[in-house]
Amino acid sequence: MVHETFESDSDGDTTVSSPSTDIAEPDIKVILVTGGAGFIGSHVADHLLSRGDRVVIVDELNDYYDTRLKFANLKYLEEKHGSGKYVFYKGDICDVALLTIPIFSCNNQGTNS
Repeated sequence: MVHETFESDSDGDTTVSSPSTDIAEPDIKVILVTGGAGFIGSHVADHLLSRGDRVVIVDELNDYYDTRLKFANLKYLEEKHGSGKYVFYKGDICDVALLTIPIFSCNNQGTNS
């Protein structure tokens, strides 16, 4: 798993805390799961990873419920599926700057442009 954090500075600009990692491979789907650290999202991600897909998880890890449970869900995914099968971005999916990172830049064939 690659962990990237997106934070807004005082000007509202978003910064990335670590470099982007490309998890795309030919003939393998890369699927975005928002809220992927939560109960439902982590189970969806687990199923997708089990069937051989690559997964991009975006979750802001808010405190709607105990964040230790969310971290435990991410740890479970990493222990079960290993690193390199998915990437985790800590951030708000409503943050436009988050959506400008290269992994979200795809053409109609689903490959990075």
